Amino acid sequence: MKKLGGMPEAVSEHITSHENTERIRQVWQSIPSQLAKENKRFIFSAVKQGGRGCDYLAAIQFLADCGLIHKILRIWIKTGCLKNTTARLPNNISVSN
Repeated sequence: MKKLGGMPEAVSEHITSHENTERIRQVWQSIPSQLAKENKRFIFSAVKQGGRGCDYLAAIQFLADCGLIHKILRIWIKTGCLKNTTARLPNNISVSN
């Protein structure tokens, strides 16, 4: 890898910022085609071949924080008593009996 002279922190920040901007753009452009499908789940590999959730979570959170998208969490719970379930719920969801 070639070394860049002067201000390495600024160069590193610019590269990271550019990568994040590119991921945000990729996610934003993939949303219409993903919503057009019958399966409404967001498929990360449809954004980019081999894409994984950990690669795009910051981009999705950025779009949600800006109010451009809304994240909808689906939770399937069998009817009955929830006290005995071992299912893990996200931290922002609580179940009261």
